[in-house]
Amino acid sequence: DVTLIARGKRRESLAKKGLVVHSRRMGEHIFHPFVTATPAAAGRQDVIFICVKNYSLSEALAALQPCIAEQTIIVPVLNGIDHYDVTKKQTPQGRVLDSLIYITTAYDTDYSIRQTSDYAKLCIGKGDSDALETVRRLLDETGVFDCQIPDDMDAEAWHKYIINCAYNVITAYYDATTGDLLQHPQWLKEFHDLLEETHRVG
Repeated sequence: DVTLIARGKRRESLAKKGLVVHSRRMGEHIFHPFVTATPAAAGRQDVIFICVKNYSLSEALAALQPCIAEQTIIVPVLNGIDHYDVTKKQTPQGRVLDSLIYITTAYDTDYSIRQTSDYAKLCIGKGDSDALETVRRLLDETGVFDCQIPDDMDAEAWHKYIINCAYNVITAYYDATTGDLLQHPQWLKEFHDLLEETHRVG
């Protein structure tokens, strides 16, 4: 059983039309899970995936406290470096995993989700082995994610963070795609320079 927690017009859309997914990887799907704006209404959960921006993480964790029992597995799926530590500190009663995701998605104006790539990779780490295996098995069974448990989760997180710092800046600055970078040698050089600079700072 899946419960979605959302607010405002997004919650209204999910409740009325369901979760509409346009996926290059998985095709067209509509799901109708239970949707609520009040986490406490969902009750205690086995596994919680937290998918918010970093600046909303503490607020989301505070709201989720009624859903967390001692055995609840909590997976913050965010870009960055410190979301595992923040989650661990704020939810001592749960079993926190670290994670990172490689996926190309966005939501449309009607709040449907559009995935435009052939890949959906999720790395998880740092938790107890039983929790890690539970989440890996859960996601593998859906066929949606390639779920991996790397040997060094910190190295994986920094690897992605460094790429994001460079890629997000260069593509936003030039309003470009990966293909555009490959067509412009100067842009590609600037991307490599940003990678090197971010690596040194990291």
